[in-house]
Amino acid sequence: MSRLNAAGSSVTDIVGVQQECSLDGESRVWFFPELGAESFRAGEMVCLSGSAANAVGLTKPGTDASGYGIVGFAADNASGYTSAFKGVMIATPDNIFVGNVNNVTTSASAQTAATDLGQLYGLTSLSGTTYVDKTKTQTSTISCRVIGFYGGDTVPSFYGRVYFQVLQSKCQLTNNIWLNTSSPVTLQV
Repeated sequence: MSRLNAAGSSVTDIVGVQQECSLDGESRVWFFPELGAESFRAGEMVCLSGSAANAVGLTKPGTDASGYGIVGFAADNASGYTSAFKGVMIATPDNIFVGNVNNVTTSASAQTAATDLGQLYGLTSLSGTTYVDKTKTQTSTISCRVIGFYGGDTVPSFYGRVYFQVLQSKCQLTNNIWLNTSSPVTLQV
């Protein structure tokens, strides 16, 4: 929902990531067990973690997904129980998501711009919400490509919504990236 700030610029509420569509028309919500006492919220990025000796399940990466693969975005809030299965909107290059942009360094830059189209940015989770992070443009931190602007928002909009695809290299299931809980930043391929 767009509204105007005190300066008369459009402002959009920050919401969790949602799946917009899939290029092949298939819905990609799969169910996985929670890893443990998790606290992710619907719309927040999640990954699979664990090892053969322990349970493998959903968890959220640190605030930044760099060094991690992304299995997708939670379709449900975590229950906090290991035995619970939760839905995940699967991240594959053919799935298109919609999410807010943000720039934690400069609030004036936390808005959509015509130059965002086609840009590579990172994804950040903060306070239970994942957003397209315009401050993350380094090769090691990029996770997605902006492919369009949400129709209900004007450009520019503060915290405006964009359509994006998760980069192939960050899609955990298609790249067989597994995280070991004993060393969460070590990728096991």
